[in-house]
Amino acid sequence: MTTVYEKDFDYPIERSRYRLISSYTCPFGNRATIVRRLMKLDDVVSEGLTDSAKTSEYWSFTEQENGVEPVLGASDISEIYHQTDPDYSGPYSVPILVDTETGKVVNQESLDIIRDFTTRFQEIAPSDAPDLYPETLRKEINEAIDFYGEHVLMAMEHATGATDQAVYDEAYNTLFDTFDDLDAFFASHQFLINEQLTLADVVLFTPLSRFDAAFALTGKLNKARLTDYPNLWRYARRLYQMPAFKESTNFKEIQKGFFSGKNGKRLFRSEVIPDGPDFDIWDEPIDD
Repeated sequence: MTTVYEKDFDYPIERSRYRLISSYTCPFGNRATIVRRLMKLDDVVSEGLTDSAKTSEYWSFTEQENGVEPVLGASDISEIYHQTDPDYSGPYSVPILVDTETGKVVNQESLDIIRDFTTRFQEIAPSDAPDLYPETLRKEINEAIDFYGEHVLMAMEHATGATDQAVYDEAYNTLFDTFDDLDAFFASHQFLINEQLTLADVVLFTPLSRFDAAFALTGKLNKARLTDYPNLWRYARRLYQMPAFKESTNFKEIQKGFFSGKNGKRLFRSEVIPDGPDFDIWDEPIDD
């Protein structure tokens, strides 16, 4: 992926200088919004959201007052990228971390943003912010992020985008084999690593929270629902019921992004948003 800025992490850490732009729809962006809240950076890094549904080429702000991002003044995400580099030609992705003093993007890779929030921003985070990326566990966390990013999120993405049977079959089998392994693992564990919440759990949560709501339909991933895996389902609910996860997750907006706008027309030739499933079950008590 090409970057619009010249150097990674080449920006000073300052309170109230940066704005995180994301979308409820995007699982990559959702990683950053969750970590921002977990790290209690609400008063350190501000946050803005694009429209959930893409109706044009770029993530837009048409649902904001006057149709522009209230702090940055952009009508769509490409304007922020071009403020950074007028010759930039894409990709125009979320999340992005933007310097509000210059209007320029300083970070556009979700994993870099969440690692930055848990390392460099830790020095100006509240003292009771958790350590989600402890040095002694970083190798293990990184390996888990890579593995579940590929075997869960990208398997869902590949199945959704598949135009070849073999590609779909591989993604389908990869995903449900991984679900089986995770369900067995969580029979005796609460978190992925060292029985503590880490960035690896955040990265796994975002596709899990979109599975029954969207990917099971868009990717023709109909072997089972998340709720059919008792231990994996309990784990996902445990995360969701933490305020930082729940406040960053909006199931109906996720469905709006998947089933309306460009995505709905591309995948289903319509913009009909499903009425189900019942999302209230995410709040059901957890029986450990």
